[in-house]
Amino acid sequence: MLHHLFRIALATLCISLGAAAGAVTVEDIQNRTEQHVAEAVALRYPQGQAQVQALPIAPTVRHKTCEALQLSAPPQRLFGRVSIHVRCNAPQTWALYAQVQVDLELPVVVAQRMIPRGEALTASSLAVEMRPAAQVRSHAVSAMEDALGKATSRSLRSGQVLSANHLTLPDVVRKGERVAIESASGRVQINTWGIALENGKVGDQIRVQNERSKRVIHPWVTGSGTVSTRPRPVVSTTGR
Repeated sequence: MLHHLFRIALATLCISLGAAAGAVTVEDIQNRTEQHVAEAVALRYPQGQAQVQALPIAPTVRHKTCEALQLSAPPQRLFGRVSIHVRCNAPQTWALYAQVQVDLELPVVVAQRMIPRGEALTASSLAVEMRPAAQVRSHAVSAMEDALGKATSRSLRSGQVLSANHLTLPDVVRKGERVAIESASGRVQINTWGIALENGKVGDQIRVQNERSKRVIHPWVTGSGTVSTRPRPVVSTTGR
């Protein structure tokens, strides 16, 4: 929410940096632009590591004067070469573009070895590494806790960055295993046993054969080794 409000504010307002009326040097503009971008990077990417360096500006600005420089809002893309519009309204009106080089690295979760499809993810199979922001896609997993306890929806190679679409809930019921069946009739709850005829995650509807009646039913998976004839709401944990 904070980042969202920050983007809205920067999109609609210019940040004015006061300066006493007088000559404006190249160093003034470079320092203020560098600070302006560095603060935006730190707020937008609090877990990132960044080096911010102002790039050279044409020396003709040395002979200009200004009471207050106005710097435009930083762009959405805050890495690589970033351009900032610098404007002065008094006592003279002039403007230029100042450029800043931002070398930004972001944390990502990577596979430490080849991980087959469907394997439950543990801390021993994952690591957090810093990667250049230009190589990090929007759905990359950045925190270990967002992956632990999930399973892979596809095979992952060693060193591959995890994406949200690589993650799924693990199977908590396996084909052929004995499961507890919970069913209810009015206020009466009935518990019995059955054999799972397919794998299932929490929230999946699977086929189960009742041990006593041999009838095949289609309950919903509610937990490890348990199913219910009544569906329960499941909160998705696979997206970001």
